[in-house]
Amino acid sequence: MYKTSTKLPQERILIIGDSLKSSKENFTFYEYQNKRVDLPVIRVDITLPVYRMENYRTRTAQIKYIHANKERPDFFSSGQENESAQQAQHEILIPFAKQGRADSISPIIEELQIEEQREPILITSGGVVVNGNRRLTAMRELWSENPGDFKRFQYVDC
Repeated sequence: MYKTSTKLPQERILIIGDSLKSSKENFTFYEYQNKRVDLPVIRVDITLPVYRMENYRTRTAQIKYIHANKERPDFFSSGQENESAQQAQHEILIPFAKQGRADSISPIIEELQIEEQREPILITSGGVVVNGNRRLTAMRELWSENPGDFKRFQYVDC
């Protein structure tokens, strides 16, 4: 299993800022704030992005985790920079990465076993994932379990 390693916010901001200066590619997001927007693509180490804790999809699992592990009620909501909360969020996201949606959509982890990353992960200037938590989780799991076969996921497009 992948072990999170959260960089300090200032370090993430500097790395992302430097990467943006040399970006030569854009990606069009059609679902960003309900409009089409072209954003620069950067390639960062898989350890750089941090999971966004305000994730509607994982809210119920977060509550269960807090109760099961006797954590503070704000463990996730105040834990964006907390290594333990990031690791817990990663573990919560693993089943989501392994599940498909409906009968027609295969699990993202299965798609990534076969294919390259098709769409960049949307992150803030501080490295917080806005869109792509499940994809990031799947890439991290594949890379950590078999870095030789999945070395393409040592770096991710954002």
